[in-house]
Amino acid sequence: MDGGTLYTALLIFIVCARLAKTARIGTKEQVMPTTLYGPLDSSIRQIRVLEIAPSTDPTTPIECKLHVTSLDSDTFLEYTALSYVWGDPEHTTQIEVDGIHRQVTINLESALRHIRKHNEGVLLWADAICINQDDLEEREGQVAMMGSVFSTARGVIAWLGEESGDSHLAFQLIAECAEWIRGPSDYKFNFEPAEFMENVPHGVDKEAIVATQSLGSRPYWIRTWILQELVLAKKVDVLCGKLRLPFADFRLARRIWFAPGPSIFARSHAIIPALSLDLLLDLENLEATDPRDKIYGLLGILPPAKEQLLTPDYTKPAEDLFCEIAKEMLLRSGDLRVADCAATSYSTKDASRLPSWVPRWGTLHPRTSLSALMPWYRQDYASRFNGIRFGHNTHILYCKGKIIDNVKEKHDLRIGFLVTSATRGVVVMIEKIMESAPIGERSALQGLFRAFSLDTNIFDFKARRRLIPSGAEYYAQAAVFLKSMFQWLLLDPHLSDSSISSISLNDLIILFTKDTDDLHRGEELRLLAEALDNVTDTVTFEAALLVAMSRRHPFRTTSNRMGLGPEGMSYGDVVCHLVGHRFPFILHPEEDHYLVRGECYILGIELPEVTEELLSEMQEFEIR
Repeated sequence: MDGGTLYTALLIFIVCARLAKTARIGTKEQVMPTTLYGPLDSSIRQIRVLEIAPSTDPTTPIECKLHVTSLDSDTFLEYTALSYVWGDPEHTTQIEVDGIHRQVTINLESALRHIRKHNEGVLLWADAICINQDDLEEREGQVAMMGSVFSTARGVIAWLGEESGDSHLAFQLIAECAEWIRGPSDYKFNFEPAEFMENVPHGVDKEAIVATQSLGSRPYWIRTWILQELVLAKKVDVLCGKLRLPFADFRLARRIWFAPGPSIFARSHAIIPALSLDLLLDLENLEATDPRDKIYGLLGILPPAKEQLLTPDYTKPAEDLFCEIAKEMLLRSGDLRVADCAATSYSTKDASRLPSWVPRWGTLHPRTSLSALMPWYRQDYASRFNGIRFGHNTHILYCKGKIIDNVKEKHDLRIGFLVTSATRGVVVMIEKIMESAPIGERSALQGLFRAFSLDTNIFDFKARRRLIPSGAEYYAQAAVFLKSMFQWLLLDPHLSDSSISSISLNDLIILFTKDTDDLHRGEELRLLAEALDNVTDTVTFEAALLVAMSRRHPFRTTSNRMGLGPEGMSYGDVVCHLVGHRFPFILHPEEDHYLVRGECYILGIELPEVTEELLSEMQEFEIR
C-alpha cells in the first residue's frame, strides 16, 4: 500500500470513529456542550436553578442539571437558596453539571453532598454555579436580583461547613437556649449571657460553651451577603454537616452563643429606609472579597426606589462607588459623621486614592462617636441648615463653617490600659503638664483629667451624665484617674531617666490641685483624700477610658484649652465649627484646601446654634 492510499485509509477510519462516538444513544458522550450557560432574559427576571440528582450512596460524585426559570412566572420552579462561604478558590473538587465536569470549591461540594436526597432531586440556587461568573453583565444583573432570589425561595439553607468534634454540643445548647427563652417569662429576654448560665434550669456544660464560641467564630458569620440572605428569607435552616436547626433558634440565642453580630439579625424581616451611616457602621465588621460588595450586598434590604439608585456595576472602581455613597449620605442628611469615619481609614495603602472625607468601607477602625460617649453635649442639637454642597468635581466637598481655634500641641502617648500593652509618652506628657499654665481656674492636670473623661461620668454607663467639676462625684472619678495615671507613669520605661523619676501619688495630687484658689483648695484636697481611700481598683475606669480614647489623643489649643481629638491631628490644624456637626471639627490646612482629621471635644467650648446671621458670617471650606 502506497503512502497516499495509507493516508486515505487512516482518514476514513478517524471519521468513522468520530461518527460512531456521537451515535452512542443514551451515553454521556451523546451531547458534549461547550458551555453551561445560555443567555438569561433580565426583563422577566430569569435565573438558573440547580437540580441535584438523588443518590443513596453518599460517596457518589455529585451530578446536577441547570434549569432556567422566571421569578415573574406563576409557574416558576420552586427552589431552596443556599447561603454559604465560597471557600478557598485554590482548593477545588469536581462535580458534573449538564454532563460537563466543573470545578467547585470543596465547601460548596460538601454542601451539595449533604443537601442531596436519596430518592428525589433537589432544586437549589447556589450563586457560584447558577450565575455565569465570567459574564460581567450577567453577574451585575443577577446581583441586583439577589434580594428577590432569596425572598422568593421556598426557604434558605445556611451552610456552616462540616461538623467538628463538638458541633453537636453547640447545636444542643442553642436549641436549649431557644426553648428556655421561649418560655412564659418575658424578662428572660433581658438576661445577659452570665445571668442565663446561672439561671438556666439544669446548668450549662463548659464544653458546650466552648463549642458554641467555636461555631460562632466560623467564617460564615462575617459575610456581608449574609444580611439579606437571612433577613429576607421565608424560613432558614442552619446546616452544619448533618446537624440542622432553624435559624430562629440562633436568633433567639444569639446573645448567649456568641458575640452579637449586626443588630439587624434580631429582626425577622427588615427593609432599611435608606443606606445610612449607622447601618454601614453596624456592618463594618462583615467581610466581602470584593470591596464593592460592602455596598452591593445591602441592595436587597433597601426599598425599590433606593435600590434603583445603586445598580451593581463591577466596572466601576470601588473608590468611585464609595465617593458616590458618601456624597449621597452627606447631601441627604448633612451629617459630617461620614467625614469623621473617613479619618479612621487613612492607614490603608490605597486610602490615599479617596478624598479625605470619604470612608473606605471594610478598612475602617471606627472609634466610638462623641455623640454616643457624651449624650449630654448639645443634647437638643438639630441643624436647620445643610451647609454642604458639591461642585463639578464631585471629589471636592464644600462645607460652611468658622475657625474657632488651632491645635498647638498634641500629646502622643500609648497607655497600657489594664496592663495589656506598653506605655509610652506618659512621662513626657506629665513633664509638660507641670510646666503648663492653668486651664481656666484649674490646673493643667485637672484639664487633662476632664479631657480624658470627656467631662462625662463614665461610671454612669447608661445615662453618661455630664460631670460637673465639683462635688463628691467629680472627685471620686478624679481619684481613680490619679491612681491610674500613677500606675501608667510606673509602666513608662522612660521614667527612670526623666526629671520626675521619684514622683509619687501625693505629688500628682499636689499637681492636680496647685492652681485652685486658696479658699477652695483645702476642701478639694479633703475630697480627693476621701475618694482615694475608697478606690479599690482602677479596672472599670480604665476600661471605660479605653473606649473614649481609642484612636484619640489629648491636645492643647492656641487659646490654652485642653481637649481630646483624632489621632491624625497635628500642630497648626484648625478647629472649626462646621454646619452639620454637633462637635468641633479638626481640619488640616493645605495650600489651597483642607483635609479631614475628625471631631473633637474641647473644654469650655460650647458651639452656638446656627442661625441665618451666623451662617452669613461663615466661610466655605474646600475639603478634598
